[in-house]
Amino acid sequence: MSKHTPGPWFYTYDNDTRGGFHSWYDIESGDEKIGEIYTEVNALLIAAAPDLLEALEEIRAIARSAAPLDVMGTPEQMAMKLVKFARICNEAIAKATE
Repeated sequence: MSKHTPGPWFYTYDNDTRGGFHSWYDIESGDEKIGEIYTEVNALLIAAAPDLLEALEEIRAIARSAAPLDVMGTPEQMAMKLVKFARICNEAIAKATE
């Protein structure tokens, strides 16, 4: 599998009338145009893709580093890991939906 264009990605509004659509959203990374799409909600989700991938990779690393449940540490340590999972998830979801 080839490597994706590094993030961060963002989208910009392009008021062009191609293909019967009245406007487009260009997906970009730095000065590079990655693609275009005609709905803002999809542009937002696509632009968030690198951040979503990074969040999942971080959660996976935390989960892999956790010992079996009987030796994960104190309840406070377990709670802190869950808080970290929630924070990572919240940040990724916010990027994809706001």
